[in-house]
Amino acid sequence: YGRILAQIDETNGSQLTPLSLTTWKSILLAALYLIWGVADVAGDFMHQHADNENVSLSGVLSHAWGGYGDWHQWLAIFYSAVGVALAHLIQGIGQKRVASAESNVLLSSEPIWTYLFAFVLLHESLHGVQGYVGGALIIAATLLSSGALEIPTPASAKKVYASDEE
Repeated sequence: YGRILAQIDETNGSQLTPLSLTTWKSILLAALYLIWGVADVAGDFMHQHADNENVSLSGVLSHAWGGYGDWHQWLAIFYSAVGVALAHLIQGIGQKRVASAESNVLLSSEPIWTYLFAFVLLHESLHGVQGYVGGALIIAATLLSSGALEIPTPASAKKVYASDEE
């Protein structure tokens, strides 16, 4: 994916804007999902055709995805596609306007915000030691990447780093 975007950026001759990046990302993901969906439907079609001579496309689609005839399900898919594209666009615009260190901290803290929203909106809670240890590791990694927390290094490691900088 990154190589494709780099190639697009090189042929374009300029940096990708957040809108063009989001557009290309959405096109690539739509193409991959389309290939996946066609392969799934084709597999169901071949399986049903082997069992029964009278196979219709609507029958195959109903078998592959039971909600294909329900407009609520299509609305949910459309909303998720547009919502994700809009979120990526806003993220790209934000990253362009914020310093890279701040952007790194904000994006690294995404799991923390996800848990907080799940806790507040869905009344979720951490279960067991694994949840608490994982949460502590995420917070520690966020603090380390932001520079708010510094790991002391032995004097020999400091000398190696100092010689590399010269």
